[in-house]
Amino acid sequence: MQRLKEHRDWLLIPVLIASPLFFIGGPDWLSAPVIREAWEQGHWVFFACLMFWWQGRWPLRAPHQWLALTLVVVVLSALIEGLQTLVDRQASWLDILLNVVGTWIGLFWGQPATRWVWSGRVIATVLVLWQLQSVLVLGMAEYRQYRQFPVLSDFESRWDVPFWEGNVQRVRQPVAQGEYSLAVRLISTDKNPYAGTHLSRLVDDWRGYQALSLSIFNPGDDSLRMTLRINDATHDRNEGLFSDRYNGRLEVASGWNHYRIPLEDIATAPETRRMNLARMIRLLIFTSGVTEPRWIYLDNLRLEPTE
Repeated sequence: MQRLKEHRDWLLIPVLIASPLFFIGGPDWLSAPVIREAWEQGHWVFFACLMFWWQGRWPLRAPHQWLALTLVVVVLSALIEGLQTLVDRQASWLDILLNVVGTWIGLFWGQPATRWVWSGRVIATVLVLWQLQSVLVLGMAEYRQYRQFPVLSDFESRWDVPFWEGNVQRVRQPVAQGEYSLAVRLISTDKNPYAGTHLSRLVDDWRGYQALSLSIFNPGDDSLRMTLRINDATHDRNEGLFSDRYNGRLEVASGWNHYRIPLEDIATAPETRRMNLARMIRLLIFTSGVTEPRWIYLDNLRLEPTE
């Protein structure tokens, strides 16, 4: 038993090293989603290591102790999240949940098994696996992006969808090419007057390509006026001005519409600089004033190589 305690003492090293990371370091909001999501997992890993070490020194084996510990962790986590706002970080309820899950992992796996302990182990492990699947999904989606580049999205794989935000779904018809397209539901609300979709993750280096091409299907009889907005990292790290990004107008007539936007037009869109084609960040397609639900269908977004 003494040797087990000594082995657990090694866990204090990563705990002490990682403690400042609650307030400094880490990816920012422009980092790859899979990196940000993997970083989030550090919350439960930290508390699991801390609690596993604690159980080797001062075991907590009674249910009332487990409840008290959980409440303490919730309060401590809320305090940490509050302090993080003082150093330009955002508070997150998910972080508090991950801290609790990590505590349960160390608490229940760090003591001898009983029926109740096994129940806690199962619950905590399921919650960890639930979190890890989000890392897997984003990792597979990012792998798919790099494998198919310079195609940005053709929706032939379900891994094309995770980075598209909005009311979207992958459908079989209509298609411009292949077997699938992306259906986008459009409706403007008081809370969000802009209706559309947002590709939140791009393979960022567009240098060496000539144009961006995409296809949009409008099933309605009347045309839609839409905006194609493209941001680079410089825009998103600064003030986000309208004049500092690409804002293209798309007239979406009934049926299929095929667009080709020269990358030179995108690069020269900001008023006071050239857009950084090595650090393209996000792409948005949207409209406004849609008072009744409508649908559009996106397909075959790709970069065309320089001839």
